[in-house]
This record gives sequence, structure tokens and C-alpha cells, in this order.
Amino acid sequence: MKVIDVDTNSFRICDLEEAKTWNYANPGKIRMIKGLEVTSWDRLMKIISHKISGGQQEMIEVNEIPC
Repeated sequence: MKVIDVDTNSFRICDLEEAKTWNYANPGKIRMIKGLEVTSWDRLMKIISHKISGGQQEMIEVNEIPC
């Protein structure tokens, strides 16, 4: 996944192992994929699975928005 810091417009590449360790309950950061808020590991997996089953082959982009 490509994780984009919306504040600085910088990005980094993140694998699923790292994403599994994210603090999804952190109120200081919102993560979004194409307008869908990522609120848990399970939600992230559902969004990714849906995108892959729909034929998306390019890298998933996650926007991180500080609050």
C-alpha cells in the first residue's frame, strides 16, 4: 500500500504486516481509502478485498489525515 500523509504530501510504502499494527483507535489520525474510512484491521481487509475482487490491480492508496 502507498500511505500518503495528507498534511505533508509525503508518502511511504507499507505492507500488510505493518498495517496490522496500526492503532486504529487513535483519534489523532484518520485513514481513508477512496473516501472510505479505515477504522479497523477488519475494515481495511474488507476494503482491500472488495477492490481486488473488482479488478483493481494498482497499488492501494491510503490517505492519513491528522486531526
